[in-house]
This record gives sequence, structure tokens and C-alpha cells, in this order.
Amino acid sequence: MIVDKEMGWKREQFFFASAQWQGSIATTSLIPTEVGALDYGVQQFGTSGVAIATKVEGKLWLPPHWDPNFALGMRLIWSTGSTTAADTITWTVLQNVISLGSAIAAATGALNTTIAVGILGTTTANQMQVTSRGIRNAGWATRAQLTTGAMLQFSVDVTATDIDAGEKVWVYGMIFDYMPCRTVYPHREFDAPLDDQLA
Repeated sequence: MIVDKEMGWKREQFFFASAQWQGSIATTSLIPTEVGALDYGVQQFGTSGVAIATKVEGKLWLPPHWDPNFALGMRLIWSTGSTTAADTITWTVLQNVISLGSAIAAATGALNTTIAVGILGTTTANQMQVTSRGIRNAGWATRAQLTTGAMLQFSVDVTATDIDAGEKVWVYGMIFDYMPCRTVYPHREFDAPLDDQLA
């Protein structure tokens, strides 16, 4: 019988659109907003030139074939109305895994490798941007949690930025990358990189 550790799985990706997230409706998050000439259902943050008060939260039912014995990566897809190439933005992502029968609470777990400060790098408004890769190390959940059912509670916040007030920041979604576990064996011998991480 071929088992998981004998397979050279490639990392896989899952895009979780921000229109499916949840969050505070106290400001402008969680509404369909105009980006350029098109209307999208995206998460919108109003900026103050310092930070953004509203933290947007999401809940994702964890697929049972995501293997927690290997790191979980994540990147945000975003854009802004700013046209100042030197503008910077600091993203803070927190995550918790909530087991069946456990209380649902706000995410508090910091990433082991945080998302690096982003520099806009363009004078074109509404240009699609992608953050660096944030990482939760191996052991971010247990196989038992994913087998019986668990939810990933996460929050996305802008904790510092010099994007001017009114220029706004839009988040389109989060790309998760993970190692699959599709057979009954719970381990493999190596963690294959994404193609774009190969030298």
C-alpha cells in the first residue's frame, strides 16, 4: 500500500475571498465597495494615515486534508487608492483553531513568521498587490481536530500605514498554502516548497 510519506506532495493553495469573511460593520467593512470602475464585494478599510481601527474577522471550516504537521502559509491580496509609491502598510494577522464543543472567541494567536511591512511601490491607484508570506509553524492544529471538525478563526488588521485618509485600502482575500494529507498515514518525509519559492 502506498502511504502519504512515500508521496512527494506539492504544496497546494486555497483562495478565501474576503466577501465571505465576517467583521465589524461599525465602519466601512463588509460592504460592496467601488474599486476603480468596477463594483466588488470586498473588505474596505478607511485609512487615517496612521492605522485603521476596524479589525476584520473571518471563519473558515478547515478541510480535513490540510496537514497540520507542516506549516500553514498565508498571503493577502489587496489594493489602495494611494498613488504615493513610498507609502507603507503593516498587516497584522491573528489566528486560532477552534475545536467542536469549544467556545468561539476572537483570534489571538500571532503568526510565527509575520507578514513583512509592505511598500506600495507604484504611482498607479488600485493596482493589485500581494503581501509577503506569513507562516504558522507545523503543529498549528492537530490531526484529530481536522478529522472531527474544526474552524480557523482569523483576524486581519492594518496596524500602521502612511496611506492618506480617504485613499482607502481594499482586501480581496487570503491565499492559504498547505501540505495535503490525502491518505490515512499522518506524516511525510519532507515539506515541498511552492514553485515560486524554488531557487
